[in-house]
Amino acid sequence: MGSFLMGSEDVVAAISTPHGIGGIAVIKISGAGAFDVAARVFTPAKDRRLGARAWGVRYGQIHDPTGEFIDEGIMLTMPAPHSYTREDVVELSCHGGPAAAAAVLSAVLRCGARMAAPGEFTKRAFLNGRIGFEQAEGVLSMVNARTERAREAASRFLRGTAVGGAVVAAKERGMMLAAAIEAWLDFPEDDVRPMDAEEIATICSELEASLRAASEEAVIGRILREGLSVAIVGRPNVGKSRLLNALLREERAIVADEPGTTRDLVSEVANIRGIPVRLVDSAGMRECADRVEALGVERARNLLTEADIVLAVLDGARELCSEDVRIIGATDVKRSIVVLNKSDLRAAFSDDEAVAVAGGRPWLRVSARTGAGVEALEDAIEAVATSGLLLEGGDQGGMSRRRIECMMRAARSFHDAEVGARSGQPLDMLSIDLRAALDALGELTGDTATEEVIDLLFSEFCVGK
Repeated sequence: MGSFLMGSEDVVAAISTPHGIGGIAVIKISGAGAFDVAARVFTPAKDRRLGARAWGVRYGQIHDPTGEFIDEGIMLTMPAPHSYTREDVVELSCHGGPAAAAAVLSAVLRCGARMAAPGEFTKRAFLNGRIGFEQAEGVLSMVNARTERAREAASRFLRGTAVGGAVVAAKERGMMLAAAIEAWLDFPEDDVRPMDAEEIATICSELEASLRAASEEAVIGRILREGLSVAIVGRPNVGKSRLLNALLREERAIVADEPGTTRDLVSEVANIRGIPVRLVDSAGMRECADRVEALGVERARNLLTEADIVLAVLDGARELCSEDVRIIGATDVKRSIVVLNKSDLRAAFSDDEAVAVAGGRPWLRVSARTGAGVEALEDAIEAVATSGLLLEGGDQGGMSRRRIECMMRAARSFHDAEVGARSGQPLDMLSIDLRAALDALGELTGDTATEEVIDLLFSEFCVGK
């Protein structure tokens, strides 16, 4: 794994505040030459040595390399190793207009810095040993947190009190177990206590359980950061648009008695139990001759496989039809909820019939008109979202999903070792499973992470962080 050297001459810079109009904009510069670069674009209002290696805050003028005035601002200097990246860092604060920030950054780049890559400041902090993998993911989660629950989860990652503690403990205990087994294998003639098969199985079982629990917490953290898509599907006039409005607590979608009112996808973001949820209302599924409505129906059918969770809405006051059954049957049992809407009217079928049509999916009665049952539906959405089932079969391309997959891979290897110990497999076979588990845990702690994995984590950051 390659790394930056603390104090590298490679100086990077970027705008660290959001683009747009604001009170201030901050341009961050990092690297051993950061103070020299800043000295070429900043003149303090009072005569002070700009290059002095000390913490300091100075007011002055920001100008381009030719001396042309750009803006007035503040310069904050943070000498290595007492900075975010453990390198010399300078932050230039100017007025928050996008043109002013761009002009200051341009001047800095003309004076020897290069544009920072996405997440490069945090990557340098990681490679210079200031933060670990879990804290780096916590930084990303904190930046992207859109709800209070997401912020709280990110804070646990930043403090290193989330899944990292379980991972480190599992790795240390697994290494001790592997070392004991290998000592017996390599030096059987020495006075080394042989490992008891039951003892090995017990330890492996405990390590598997702790990692599975940690992976579940990691799944929740990923969902809180990335959010979910929840599709609302069903036949026309079952109350999909009204249900969308009920979940949003506002009148967003048009509600009408005529079938086919919703012809395209209507999408809005809601905060459901602290989880950012993108609710998507769709056209009523039916055979139709109207070309525009038919396109909407086709998009609705695509949602059945594209959405993280599907709400299959039925009109609870009308008898089931074959189209209802087809819609429910097209949804994933583990990622869908059957919603019997219009519970304020007389029910057209019993609970037993509802259980039968749900086919193992969670189901509940709701009145989108009165709001009855909406909170229970939110509980059901949260339950499906945090069950860990959304990870199964999903795209493992994202860094957080890769980390979860590593934990699950380690847990499976410990499970294989437990099964092997109980079935009387020789110690050298058990050692192979333990090494596989430790390799997976090493990817999590960064000890055996490849450069590709490290780049993947920091590529998810924005430029300037």
